[in-house]
Amino acid sequence: MKKSTPPFILTTLLAAATGFPLLAQTAATPTTTPTKAEAVLLTPFEVTSAKDTGYSATETLSGTRLKTRIEDTGVAETIITPDFMRDLGLTSLDEVFKFVPNTGTDDPQLGTTAG
Repeated sequence: MKKSTPPFILTTLLAAATGFPLLAQTAATPTTTPTKAEAVLLTPFEVTSAKDTGYSATETLSGTRLKTRIEDTGVAETIITPDFMRDLGLTSLDEVFKFVPNTGTDDPQLGTTAG
C-alpha cells in the first residue's frame, strides 16, 4: 500500500520552488538627525514612614459601633485592610478567607471546605 503525501506539504514545496514572494517591511529612514535633549529636572520628594502603619489598621467600627482604637476594644479582631486586598489582588471573600484564621467556605466547584 502506497502512502500519499499530505496536501499541505505539496503546497509548501510548490510555494518554495516557485519563489513565492515574501512580504516584509522596510525600515523607515530617519528624516531628521536626533538632537541632544536637555536633562529633565525632577522635583525632589521625601519618603517618610511617620504615619505609615503598613497593613495594620489602627481603628475599628466593628467592635463598638464607634470609631475606636483597636487596642481599646475588648475583642480579638482580624482586620483585612483595603491596601492589603489591593496589593495581593484579592477580589472575593473566598480569597480573603485564606488570610483569616478559622474561616472558609464550602464550595464544591472550588474544591474547598469550611474550616
